[in-house]
Amino acid sequence: MKTKYYIKTIPMSLIMICTFIMCGCGTESTKENESDNTTVEIIEDRISEESPEEDGKSVEGHEADQKTIAVNTTEETIVLDSQGVHFAKACGTDDKNIYLCQWEREGRTAALFQLGMGSDSIQKMNIEIPDKMDVHGIFPNIEGHIYLFLQSSVTTENVTSIIREYDEECNLVGELDISNAIGGKMAVIQTFLVDSEENFYIKGMAEAICISRSGECLWESKDATQGIGDSYAATIGKDGNVYITYKRDNISYMGRINPHDGTIAEEYPLNGLRENEQILAIRKGTDSDFLIYSGISGIWIWNVSDESVESRKVMSESEVSAGEYILIRTFLEDGRFLLIENISEGDVITKHLFRYIPAGK
Repeated sequence: MKTKYYIKTIPMSLIMICTFIMCGCGTESTKENESDNTTVEIIEDRISEESPEEDGKSVEGHEADQKTIAVNTTEETIVLDSQGVHFAKACGTDDKNIYLCQWEREGRTAALFQLGMGSDSIQKMNIEIPDKMDVHGIFPNIEGHIYLFLQSSVTTENVTSIIREYDEECNLVGELDISNAIGGKMAVIQTFLVDSEENFYIKGMAEAICISRSGECLWESKDATQGIGDSYAATIGKDGNVYITYKRDNISYMGRINPHDGTIAEEYPLNGLRENEQILAIRKGTDSDFLIYSGISGIWIWNVSDESVESRKVMSESEVSAGEYILIRTFLEDGRFLLIENISEGDVITKHLFRYIPAGK
């Protein structure tokens, strides 16, 4: 079966080409393209011999496309001066870099930043964020491209939502306007994913939407309709499907999303977790199907085959010191868990704390 996916062609007056650093996008150095009428386009033909199963249980060829990443068991804490940078919650990671953003607030400009794993140097990337828009989602893919979900303020009358794709040298290669599909439905974006079928999965506080590469809304779902709550985390599993965590009747579950309608195709109780747990981050594991983080009890591993939950690292956010605020919680491809905290003196952020915690084996 041959299927064509595309991000629409867009005109540009200038392409910013960045220095290639650490397999990510570059920093302040730029080169201008001499042409003032450059057309940027991405059209990909994907050929698969067999369609995925109807409920998305298995995605053909997905595991073959995954990189093999060495497990890192080094625990370290790095403290960086804030340098006047105020990170927002959107964060993306690949096997070498952490990608962070700053919103347009209080005189600060919207910007994208890159930080090498374990590095003590924050680099501002030469990716220009459109005026009056902020980065609400960052997703690096296996080819080294970065997808950004950008949105204007939901307090404005007409909310603009776009997805941009940049290649490994920071060239803008595609833009998709999804304003009609998403509008002002999500004031807070919790997760932005690009799934194995090259669809865009966007999750808010209590709802989710899936949009095709051509801009078609494939489905919308609401937690209340499915009878679930406390759905804070989502990821793409080793089988290529989207998984979310949630609660029903005070029991924590892992649910596999049906890619055709957004319903929960199959759910698994996370036996062993207490009723008051809040699962705030998940990711496919190195020695397990999933790594799970709870702000109450710490890091766990979980496997689909036997539905087993095992504690990997006991920790609690109640131990965070006064003056520290946890901004980002995410698992890394090397099996570690990363906490990014702001350290403040009064109302002024003075430092950023990066805590790398081994979780995989």
